[in-house]
Amino acid sequence: MFSYYHLIPTDDSAWMNLLPRKILREEDENEWAMMYRKMKNPNGFEASGGFLKEVSLHDVELDPTSQHGRAQQTNLEYLLMLDSDSLLWSFRKTAGLPTIGTPYKGWEEPTGELRGHFVGHYLSASALMWASTHNNTLRDKMSAIVDNLYLCQKKIGSGYLSAFPSEQFDRFEAIKPVWAPYYTIHKILAAYWINIHLLKILKL
Repeated sequence: MFSYYHLIPTDDSAWMNLLPRKILREEDENEWAMMYRKMKNPNGFEASGGFLKEVSLHDVELDPTSQHGRAQQTNLEYLLMLDSDSLLWSFRKTAGLPTIGTPYKGWEEPTGELRGHFVGHYLSASALMWASTHNNTLRDKMSAIVDNLYLCQKKIGSGYLSAFPSEQFDRFEAIKPVWAPYYTIHKILAAYWINIHLLKILKL
């Protein structure tokens, strides 16, 4: 375990001493150093030499015959394949709304304490994929899921939105056994932030 000092380094040397130099390539070392500078001064970080510039996904198009282009197409087909009602099942159940279809298993198992977090990942992935491909079918599917999540939130009535009841947070705060409610709710919040951010970019 790192000491608190190492988790919150006070100078460059403390941070850079954490570098596993013997196993990192030179470009990995540069990425590590750039990450540190951005963490240390997130509002004033500038890429060394000004050679890096952020580019909107709306302005990037992959060659469909390239390895990355084929991977993107595979990812798009996967996102379109997933069933919206199955993704929404536990949200509707928690909100007291009629459930439609069959819930997914695994991370989205209706009795699992991480249920709902995959939906957050799905919405984030869909928003970024739409920004890259402008696929309207995916956009409409993503928007429909967001609209249905709003209906769940409206039915609960308190502003709360999750695929699990809020008592999980009570258990966490009471230091009782529970999985990761804050991590899970963050996935939903992150998805909403990405969706809103991309919509703002589109309007510019």
